[in-house]
Amino acid sequence: MPPTLLINSLNDLRRRVKLLSILFGVGILMAAAVGILLATVFVDYLLKLPVVPRLLVLVIALGAVAYLAFRWIAKPILARFSLSDVAGHLEAVFPQFDDRLRSTVNFVQQPDSIPGS
Repeated sequence: MPPTLLINSLNDLRRRVKLLSILFGVGILMAAAVGILLATVFVDYLLKLPVVPRLLVLVIALGAVAYLAFRWIAKPILARFSLSDVAGHLEAVFPQFDDRLRSTVNFVQQPDSIPGS
């Protein structure tokens, strides 16, 4: 396999990993938002809260949803996966690569910086 095909395949895999991590985060956020909404309604119904505590519970629930959105959606969007990271993960999953994949990626990206290659 020529190095350009390898680099293109790893770039495609990197894009897919990012997309799947974002979609996974959206699923987690939607499930958590439904749970938080049900818990908020249940607490409000059970305790018959007046206006100020009800608003406090709503603010806490919105804060929890905002935190989850940051944790599960914004972080994967902002994450930068290098080709070496993707190659390293592939080597961990498929040990038959035996550090050759990451070495190839490093050599193709910076051929002059690796002594003896």
